[in-house]
Order: sequence, then structure tokens, then C-alpha cells
Amino acid sequence: MLSFVFSLILLLLSAHFLVKSSKKLSIAWSLSPIFISLVVVALGTSLPELAVTVSSLMSGDGGLAIGNIVGSNITNATLVFGLSVVSGSLKIGTFKTQRNAYLMLIVTGLFVFLQFSRWSGIFQAGILYVSLVAILVYDSLLAFRGRFREDKASLLHLVKANGGKPSVWLWFPVLAVTVVVLFFSGQLLVQSVNDLALVTGISTSFLGLTLTATVTSLPEILTLLIAGIKGESKIALGTILGSNIYNLTLIGGLLSFFPTGLTPTALANDLMYLLFTTVFLVTVVLMLKGKVVRREVGFLGIFLFLIFLFLSYWTTA
Repeated sequence: MLSFVFSLILLLLSAHFLVKSSKKLSIAWSLSPIFISLVVVALGTSLPELAVTVSSLMSGDGGLAIGNIVGSNITNATLVFGLSVVSGSLKIGTFKTQRNAYLMLIVTGLFVFLQFSRWSGIFQAGILYVSLVAILVYDSLLAFRGRFREDKASLLHLVKANGGKPSVWLWFPVLAVTVVVLFFSGQLLVQSVNDLALVTGISTSFLGLTLTATVTSLPEILTLLIAGIKGESKIALGTILGSNIYNLTLIGGLLSFFPTGLTPTALANDLMYLLFTTVFLVTVVLMLKGKVVRREVGFLGIFLFLIFLFLSYWTTA
């Protein structure tokens, strides 16, 4: 229990400095806010999932690895989104947010399809990584185009609010050290979850879907709460969308090289709920385009997360 608490504290501290250093570097490199959240911040907040997945695979626990990916995405689309709506005023964007919501839905459908396919792991990984590269190229083109158009005013505001451009030589080392700490805290978290599974008799797949997934989503929760307080709706939603895309492509591609020890039938319910919650989030983004999300919608997201916990326990008990 102490190791779990210690690893949790390390994850939170490293995630805090990761988000801070990423944002400082993004300002220094003059990148747009939506690009920061989709690519830089989302990648940073997905590193706990990556660390847990790598550690799980190294210890031969594929159930925890895939459970963590699926559970984290469900948590992001329900609990994280719900808390961001309830805790502050979340306004949906009008262009890039919808584009990336569609991309997240496509990637989710592709990931679920691949889990039921008989294609080789290398081929599956190749498809997921090509998809990730295509998405990054697409978002980069949008960001660099907006740098001289619609994002020009917001970029000047970021530099002014920061008191000038931050030093790359200062914040890049901070970012590098944070990544190392994040990785090792993820390894410690995996060990503590395995110990908890032995004590309670609960499968690591269930813990990966619920407890570990929730813990590794804490950086997203922290980021969104901060963004909500500061009124940065684009950063909040961009972090959720980008994190889910990274989880299924970058981390999901890595998982394709290793056997999980679980059959597609065993994952069917969780994968279907992943699709359902993704459709829920995309529907909200499309229907409330340019509008502030009502708190009732946030409470609905939290309720869907509670249903997920109940179904996960019911099917694995």
C-alpha cells in the first residue's frame, strides 16, 4: 500500500512538471494552444500509460497492459471529461476540435477492429503507427497554417502572459528528467498493483481497467482542472482527444508486438464500452459546437464511468 501511495505521488509530481515544461517549450517554439494540448500536453499525460504498459509487458502481464489502455480511454471520455465540465465552464471549439474528435473515433474503431482481426502483431502495429504519423502531420499542418492566421493573436497573448519566451535550455532538461521519473514511477505502480491483486485475489485485468487506469489518468484530470480554472477550454478538450489517440496508436501499437494472454471474446464487453463512451464524447463535441457544455452533461459522463466500474467488477468477479 505504501509503494502504491509513493508511486502515485511520484506520478502526480512528475506529471505536474511535465505539463509545465511542455507548455513552456511550446511557448518558446510558438506553437498554437490546440496543438499544444493535442500533441505536447496529451503526449505528456499519456506517458504514465506508456510506462505502465512497458512495465507490464516486461513482467509478462499483458492483461494489465491492455486493461490499462482501454480503461484509461474510457476514464478520459467519461470521468475526466465529466469533471472538467462540472468544475468549470467548458466551451466546445468550432473547427479543430471537431476534426480531432472524428480522428479519435476512427482510431478507436480501428483499434477495436484490430483486436478481433487475425493479422500479425507487426502488421497491426504498422497500421496504428502509420495512423499516428498521419494524424500528427495533419495537426502540424493545421498548427503551422494557423500560426500566421487564426492563432496569431493567441500566440502573442501566451508570450505576453509568460513575460516573454521561456528558455529552451532551461526547460528541455526539466522535461527529460521528468520523463525518466515518470517511467520509473510507472514501474513502481505496476508492482504495487500486482501486489494488491495477490492480496485481494482480484485479477490484474480488472485492476488495470479500473484502479490503474484511473491513477494513470490523474495527469489528465490535473491538467483539465488547471485548464478549467484558467478558462482554457481548448487545452482541456485537446488533452482528452490527444491522450486517447496516443493511447490507442502509440501504446496500442507497442502492445501489438506482445501476447496479452486474453482472447478477443474476453475483451469484447470492455471494447464495446470503449466504443460507446467514445461515441458519447464525439456526440457532445459535435452537437454542442461553439457552446458551453451544461453541467448535466458532465454528471452524465461521471455516471457512465460509475457504470463502467460496476460492469468491470461484475464481469471479472
